[in-house]
Amino acid sequence: MMLVFKFIFTPLAIIAFILTAIPGYILLPGEKKYRYCMALTSFWCKVALKTMNISVEIKEKINIEKNKSLLLISNHMSYIDILIIASFIPSLFVTSIETKKAFFLGLMSSLGGS
Repeated sequence: MMLVFKFIFTPLAIIAFILTAIPGYILLPGEKKYRYCMALTSFWCKVALKTMNISVEIKEKINIEKNKSLLLISNHMSYIDILIIASFIPSLFVTSIETKKAFFLGLMSSLGGS
């Protein structure tokens, strides 16, 4: 039953992400656009982790002051790492040219602010 739910919910969540990201990505200027992308991506990453039944334990919380910048460098091993980081720290990511050129993944990356 849970597998059927994930099979149906995952494409719907991806479509919902795209539909909620496009207006802000097109209409908002500069920094506001990227803040919108960060907040939206963080929300949908939390949803994705919950859907995949992935729980994360934070051993030491990072205190990030509002309106302060942070550069986080990570040598990640999979796309799950990106979901985890973005779910806890609203983030923008740097992607490769290959990712940006990929049909669907490129769209998702661009709408996420990468």
